[in-house]
Amino acid sequence: MLKEYRLSHNLTQQQMADLLKIDYTCYSRYENHQRKMPYNVLIKFLELRKAKYDDYVISVLEQI
Repeated sequence: MLKEYRLSHNLTQQQMADLLKIDYTCYSRYENHQRKMPYNVLIKFLELRKAKYDDYVISVLEQI
């Protein structure tokens, strides 16, 4: 999901990390499934995507 989005928008891992306001190393670990993404970063990612269903998902995650 992360890598596909990043590549479809011609972004580097560093650029994605910057958009999510996280360290490059953390982003790389999330993308490579070496570390689970915390909810706050997931919410930022969903906000970047701006998909129609994401508003509902974001609201549910914010309540957790």
